[in-house]
Amino acid sequence: MRKSGYFIFPLLILLLATACRQKPKEALSRGDFVALYSRMLVIQKLPVPEKERIVRIKKLLKEYHISEEQFLAQKERHKNDVDFWLDVYKQSRDRLEEQIQEIYKKRKERKATKPKPKTESRKMFLPDIKKKKPVVK
Repeated sequence: MRKSGYFIFPLLILLLATACRQKPKEALSRGDFVALYSRMLVIQKLPVPEKERIVRIKKLLKEYHISEEQFLAQKERHKNDVDFWLDVYKQSRDRLEEQIQEIYKKRKERKATKPKPKTESRKMFLPDIKKKKPVVK
C-alpha cells in the first residue's frame, strides 16, 4: 500500500503543476474584444437614461455570445497587461475614427443629393419685407 502511495503522490503533483500552467481560454478573440469594448465605450457615453444603457449593453453582450461575467473575467485577466490595453485602445480609437468618417461621408452625400428649394417657393413662405412701408403714428 505504501509503495503505491509513493507512485500516486508525485503523479498528482505533476498533474496539478501542468494543469496550473495552462492559460484559461479566452471568451473572445482580441479583435472581437476590441470591437465589443469600443462599442461599449460608445454606449456608455450616449445621452440616454441609465436603464436604456444597461439594456443596450446586455443586448451587445448577447450579440457576441458572452456573459457579463465572462467579459469582466477577461478584462480582469488582462488588467496588468499594458501592451494588451494599449493595443485595445489604439484599435478602438481607429474603429471610432473610421465610423465618424463614414458618418461625415453619408452626411455629405445626403446634402449633395438633397434638392435645393426653388426661389419661388421660398417667396411663398417668406414675406417680402422690402415692399411693406413702415407705419407712422
